Amino acid sequence: MYDNSCGAASLLCAAKELGVDKIPQYKGSMSEMTRKSSLDLDNRCERDLYLITSGNYNPRIHKDNIADAGYSMPDKIVMATRLLGLNAYVVEESNIFSQVISFIYPDARDLLIGMGCNIVHQRDVLSSNQRVLEAVAVSFIGVPVGLHWVLCRPDGSYMDPAVGENYSCFSTMELGARRSNSNFIGYTKIGISIVITNEAL
Repeated sequence: MYDNSCGAASLLCAAKELGVDKIPQYKGSMSEMTRKSSLDLDNRCERDLYLITSGNYNPRIHKDNIADAGYSMPDKIVMATRLLGLNAYVVEESNIFSQVISFIYPDARDLLIGMGCNIVHQRDVLSSNQRVLEAVAVSFIGVPVGLHWVLCRPDGSYMDPAVGENYSCFSTMELGARRSNSNFIGYTKIGISIVITNEAL
């Protein structure tokens, strides 16, 4: 829906697949304005989640134009996940990409720790009641130009919110991005992901 709402869109799909059927009607949300509390794969729910994941949920810092909001940060994704009644922990694999991201966003780890979110260095095999939001670097002609969140499932399949399509594996998702956008686009896993669990399943 928005240029940087990939984290919210991925979370929305993950929650829906994990059986969540309600979204909080917080002040200023479209769900509150429309008096609708169902979790649906639509613009209303994506926007409401993006207000949270981008950090624009507080009226004091709310941007006039949500399309200008930034990336969905891990701590805000975890916050939105909890509001949906799901649990989450962050995986930060030790590699050059995650070190660079930690340098660019030095407060990210402390914010997660401050909210009681576990950070581990290796992801376990996923169960059927889990989904993963995986951060990837987007490159153009081999040069990293941005970050992007995609949804990964226990069977190894992916959903790319940039094109709204499902793919059997990471490599086919990358090919799909190239077909939809540009042959010069590439995705690289950076070792940062958020594992989401519905303990009720």
